Amino acid sequence: PVGEPWNGPASWIQVLGFVLMTTGVLTYAYGNAVQQVLAVQAEEKQGMPSPIPVSVSMRELAAGLTPQSGLPSPLAVLAAEFRSCSDDSTPLPMFSPGGFAGAATPATR
Repeated sequence: PVGEPWNGPASWIQVLGFVLMTTGVLTYAYGNAVQQVLAVQAEEKQGMPSPIPVSVSMRELAAGLTPQSGLPSPLAVLAAEFRSCSDDSTPLPMFSPGGFAGAATPATR
């Protein structure tokens, strides 16, 4: 057999650790997306570029939100990210040979 045997109390501790780590990573990613959306909304309100780098997909998501809708749902964030990945033919659209290409400034919209 390959790998570790999944029996005994240590296995449940490993499963719990995996669940907690995955929850933490997804919470961090959602928080980052919300921060970007709020930065875009602040840019629109203040008319100044945000110091926070904002991806194209989060700009598009923020443009689709109404002021009454509040924060985007986790599913809306996930859909925006998948939509941005399917728009490009490269396997990793956020990276390019020249560096990070996922950020957009107000001038490049």
